[in-house]
Amino acid sequence: MANFDWLKSVGATNEAVAVLNDQPNLFVNLLVVIVGLMVQCLLICEAFQIPGRTL
Repeated sequence: MANFDWLKSVGATNEAVAVLNDQPNLFVNLLVVIVGLMVQCLLICEAFQIPGRTL
């Protein structure tokens, strides 16, 4: 059984911790989605970068 009690120290509710303890695959899915969104943001920023111009 997964133990996500450490999430309480960063503000998670008791209900959220209980759900993650019952279904740990949700935590993995959440991490995959967050990483995917970060990669998409980086690719979009790279696509709209103008050559020879600095921020």
